[in-house]
Amino acid sequence: MRKFFALLFVIVLALAAVGCSSDGSDGAGDEKTTTTAAESDQDVASLTADDYEAALVANLSTGNEDEGALVMEQAKAECLAPLWLDAITVDVLQANDVTVEQISDPSFSSGKLGLEEAQGQAMVDGFDECDVDVAALLAQSFSLGLEEEQQACVAENIDPEMVDALLVKAFSTGGGDAEFKTLTSALGAACDLPA
Repeated sequence: MRKFFALLFVIVLALAAVGCSSDGSDGAGDEKTTTTAAESDQDVASLTADDYEAALVANLSTGNEDEGALVMEQAKAECLAPLWLDAITVDVLQANDVTVEQISDPSFSSGKLGLEEAQGQAMVDGFDECDVDVAALLAQSFSLGLEEEQQACVAENIDPEMVDALLVKAFSTGGGDAEFKTLTSALGAACDLPA
């Protein structure tokens, strides 16, 4: 079960990365890395909402599902990106020196933007507005490599409210440990997941 939960946590972090990240570091800390001339403050300050929106679409619609990335259809990514940008805001991205290259990368997952929980909730609400069943997508990703019966069990037993609570925390504060433990404990007990 430990291996399953480790993968599940990676998937959650990958999904939450846009809401929790701001720099190009390896995630070892919250300090910003030194930017190159191509990623100067002036370049970041010149980025527009359209630039960031296109980068978010790329983030949400690319990546490797076999590595736990949550990859959406292009149309759904195009629906969700402006809603997420409204929640995060261009000002916050620029204040954190976030480049288009960084936010386009599905593995963008270091640092924190310092969002409020209300902003995290707005991002989670975007899934419903764009008809994205994030609980079902997460269940599918979570159960990669499990037996067919276990996959069906995870899909049936994953609690959308628990998923939402976890993602709100992850998007806003970068936390969610308690919510993660609640979700994984429930799935482990319901589906007799492997050790």
